[in-house]
Amino acid sequence: DEIISGDGYTIDPNNIEACEDLTEVIGHRAIDYCMEGRVRYLSIQGGKGCAFVEGTKWYRVDFRYEDGLVTDLFCDCPYPGLCKHAVAVVLNLRMLSKQSEMKMDSDFVALDRWLFWKLASRSDKISV
Repeated sequence: DEIISGDGYTIDPNNIEACEDLTEVIGHRAIDYCMEGRVRYLSIQGGKGCAFVEGTKWYRVDFRYEDGLVTDLFCDCPYPGLCKHAVAVVLNLRMLSKQSEMKMDSDFVALDRWLFWKLASRSDKISV
């Protein structure tokens, strides 16, 4: 079931372990990335998702999210298979979907608060 679909992989966030393309090492590194808060931006609009993950540099992960399934999962990093960045995004989606206040059937954007303040502080001045 878990085969390359379109531009990338298909993964059920509620059953990531069943993905045949997921190695144990990548799974553990993806968990580390989640715990370290490296998925800095995550959005879904009209079923199309985009995330930015901080690794040795910033990587973009694109995907589709429909009916609780992640399809066309693709990361722009040089790793030749299913990478830790993409799996970290799917893990974040799984964690967000378990939050009672999150409605994963609608559009949303999640931004790391420290990154938000870093970006906001680039303005010339902040006043109240």
